[in-house]
Amino acid sequence: MKKLLIIILCIVLAILLFFSDNIYGYYRFKQFCKNEGGLKVYGKLEKDVGWMTEKYHDALFIGRLEEVKFVRFLDGKDGRIKYDLYYVDGDRKRRKSYEKKMADTSVNPYFSWIEKRNLVHDELRLYRISYEVVDYKTNALLVGFYDFSYSILEQKNTLFGSSSFKRCEKKGFSLIEEYKKLINGNKGDY
Repeated sequence: MKKLLIIILCIVLAILLFFSDNIYGYYRFKQFCKNEGGLKVYGKLEKDVGWMTEKYHDALFIGRLEEVKFVRFLDGKDGRIKYDLYYVDGDRKRRKSYEKKMADTSVNPYFSWIEKRNLVHDELRLYRISYEVVDYKTNALLVGFYDFSYSILEQKNTLFGSSSFKRCEKKGFSLIEEYKKLINGNKGDY
């Protein structure tokens, strides 16, 4: 009986040792979520002004804010052609509710919305995702939302290449709703 217990203990220790990087990585992921994740507010957002972003799908996301006048974005293969996206009518989550026009360069946007995804240096399969609102003229950071994702296992080593990503967003959190609160002068749930 004692020999069986020692064998089981050795197997458990071997498994823990084999997955120690994954366990430590998950612990570090939780630390990053707690210490650096979430919404950070450094300045005020204004109503009925234009926003700038790089991609059409980002413009559609920001366009869901009824407090935004228009969203300028870059299009075309060289990324130089600018368009303004205006809400026309209907469900703000549907593309057909918007009209895309050539950018009116006589009117500048007030804010830029920047999305970034980076691997965290010296961490195992840990990514930092940030959505930042900056002042278009001064480039000053006004609002930042920071999220982290961690792949528990190396995707290529899983059955059928399954994803094992975990994110630290809190349940029920909506970035659009938080932006609405900030634009309307409320503090929000951060």
